[in-house]
Amino acid sequence: MLEVKPTQDEILALLGKDAFDMWRAVCHFIADNYNIDTLWDDGGKYGAYERKFRKSGKTLCSLYVKETELVVLIIFGKAEREKFEAERMDFSPQMQAIYDEAKTYHDGKWMYIKVKDSSMFSDITRMLVI
Repeated sequence: MLEVKPTQDEILALLGKDAFDMWRAVCHFIADNYNIDTLWDDGGKYGAYERKFRKSGKTLCSLYVKETELVVLIIFGKAEREKFEAERMDFSPQMQAIYDEAKTYHDGKWMYIKVKDSSMFSDITRMLVI
């Protein structure tokens, strides 16, 4: 866990404007729609920083800040996978491919969504609602 969380200026400097706009939009969507805890950590092999959003002890998603790229990690359990499969045609071909190519582990399907701009905002927020 980070003792001092990064400033918005530090995140902007790493991500660049387009990815930072997506960062801000996803963070605002989560804050507006969920009563959630936020944990900060170093990003390990996935980036400079990790911001994890947890609700009732379960991770909603994690955001990894990398140079010029935001990575959104969403993990679907069995129930969420069934919901996605029922609605998959409502998602972009790009999100369907990310879902199909994601590895499934004992605790769920891990989808690392690489974002350079806000073009996938709708897909990502719909994935979070599932």
